[in-house]
Amino acid sequence: MNLMDQAKADLEKVFFNIREFGIAAVIGGSEVKGIFSNAYAEELEIAGSKPIFIVGADDAAAIDEGDTAVIGGKTYHVDGIEPDKSGLTNILMLKET
Repeated sequence: MNLMDQAKADLEKVFFNIREFGIAAVIGGSEVKGIFSNAYAEELEIAGSKPIFIVGADDAAAIDEGDTAVIGGKTYHVDGIEPDKSGLTNILMLKET
């Protein structure tokens, strides 16, 4: 097993494990495991939050901008998809109002 394969295995076993750091979400009708962050953000002097769902690159391939996502009982829309070239992808979210 090479280093990249080991890293992918660790993501599934630990970081995306719903008993550890992970959370299950439904995005575009499919269940995806990842890490959800809804941290404080400030743009143009307007404070708010910046919801991001971090998934493996393989799972991200099935996600499209505009998809509906349900995370923790709240509905979001996929606003952007940002691969980070390490095997992870940030899925930028907008909360449905």
